Amino acid sequence: MIRVGEILLEHGWVDAPSLGRALAEQRHTGKRLCSLLIARGLLDPDHAARALGQQHEIAAVLQRHLENRDRSLVTLLRPELARTWFALPIGRNREGDLIVCVRDPRPELYAAIAQAIEGTVVIAVAPASQLEHLIDLAYEPSPTDEYDVDMNTGPVPDLDVSTGPVPLTESEMPDLGTMTLVELDDVRVTKDPTQSGQFNATLRPTTIPPFAPVAMTIDDAITGLDASTSRDAATDLAMRFAHGRWNAALLLSIKDNTALGHRGHGTQLSSEAVQAVTIPLTSPSIIRVAHDWRRVATEPPQGAGTIQERLLKLLGQPRAPMAAPISIGPRVACVLAVGDSIGGGNASRDLERLASALGDAYVRVLRDLKA
Repeated sequence: MIRVGEILLEHGWVDAPSLGRALAEQRHTGKRLCSLLIARGLLDPDHAARALGQQHEIAAVLQRHLENRDRSLVTLLRPELARTWFALPIGRNREGDLIVCVRDPRPELYAAIAQAIEGTVVIAVAPASQLEHLIDLAYEPSPTDEYDVDMNTGPVPDLDVSTGPVPLTESEMPDLGTMTLVELDDVRVTKDPTQSGQFNATLRPTTIPPFAPVAMTIDDAITGLDASTSRDAATDLAMRFAHGRWNAALLLSIKDNTALGHRGHGTQLSSEAVQAVTIPLTSPSIIRVAHDWRRVATEPPQGAGTIQERLLKLLGQPRAPMAAPISIGPRVACVLAVGDSIGGGNASRDLERLASALGDAYVRVLRDLKA
């Protein structure tokens, strides 16, 4: 089997020096090459997916497929199997076959998934880091390992494959864009606009959190966080306050030197858009400033490029974006980014106090779980 690095070089999706440095780091860390390059801001996730698809001669799962996936299909695969196989059902094709996105598209995996769902499946591939994050979100962790699952920063071992058939060219490689989520309406009783790539995110019900904004002071929020008995309760309360304090807010969890979307609200932040957010901490952004300096960041760094621009778009193009780190012990576990504030007061100070109280709540819950 041709190596994925050769495919990336052939298409010009990564340059030789960057690939060489990534390969050297891979030998020491065991991380997967495409995920490592994505985390360093050196590779577009869609290019990574296409390269993996060409390597394995199967369909590539692009960003639009992940954002528009049918989330109800995750129940077709048991959580323990999804985590063991690193597999996530994302849609159906026109014939009704289940499309399952995987990390390691091996023949035995196809047979195991087909047997588990008792039906025909179409196997497709996506970069490991993104798929693992979506699996974490789709299948609820147990109370004892919720921090390990959602906030793990350990390396992901690579699959050793060096020989195999000559891969298809990119023009020959199947592409899910012609057969997946847009066509799910063919097998549904009612039409669902979320399965079309042409919908306006501001019209989707999921852009509205499961709670309405309420009048809550920062002191009220901190008091509630001090009394929170679970991570989810603390997160819900913090995001409830954020919904009433800022026009948009995005909570990102840190994993493998990457900030991954976890919760959010705003006209551009549907649930699917939130979960598809991937911000490498090696690229200049206000998220990186907050993470590295462990303080509230009020200005994007000089030289910030497309990643920062996309983040600002998700936050509604705010005049005064901010981001704050949320720490669990010595480690920054999350970053909370917000758009323009609602009302007066010191929004920067409120964000700092909220992030600190949320981190304290996480630490207390984690300590209680381990007691």
